[in-house]
Amino acid sequence: PGRGARITGSSFTAYIRHSNGGPAALAASAPSMRCTLLCLLAPPAMAWQHLKEIKDPNTFEALLYEPAGQGPWPLLLYLHGAGESGTNVADLISEGATGTPPVALEKGNAIDALSQFVVVAPQTSRGWAPDEVAGFVKFLQGRLSLDAARLYVTGHSMGGSGALHAATTGVFAACAAVAPAGGA
Repeated sequence: PGRGARITGSSFTAYIRHSNGGPAALAASAPSMRCTLLCLLAPPAMAWQHLKEIKDPNTFEALLYEPAGQGPWPLLLYLHGAGESGTNVADLISEGATGTPPVALEKGNAIDALSQFVVVAPQTSRGWAPDEVAGFVKFLQGRLSLDAARLYVTGHSMGGSGALHAATTGVFAACAAVAPAGGA
């Protein structure tokens, strides 16, 4: 079927070809095989990781993942959206909270690269005040082996907005806001 690579599996054959120099096109013998092939090409997932709870009496309670071995480790601080607001950190990994770092770690489908980070997901019931987020990171730095040059913040929706505001504190090396909405 023209130029390109042919990939053959035990129950299907797929072709990757280039159309006039454009993006690669994938044609599989059955539509359900497209998903199977894409899953085979995805990076491997980490094994299931049970998250611990950690609490700063002055700011937030959170879920925590620590890599095996000795640090210092980079920090990925994940700020949740309004749907996970509350006072029960288990809500951060509930049915409705999908596709987030703590859920991926807890369910065992996180990308392997995440195993090289301390991942912390605090919970708030009052929004993300930048000074409180910075204070929480200071609390974490006093208890965990963190690399101060590799502190990162991310969040979704209300958490994305909170991450953008937290980035103004100068604590973080980078910020990745996902669909920021609402106030911090």
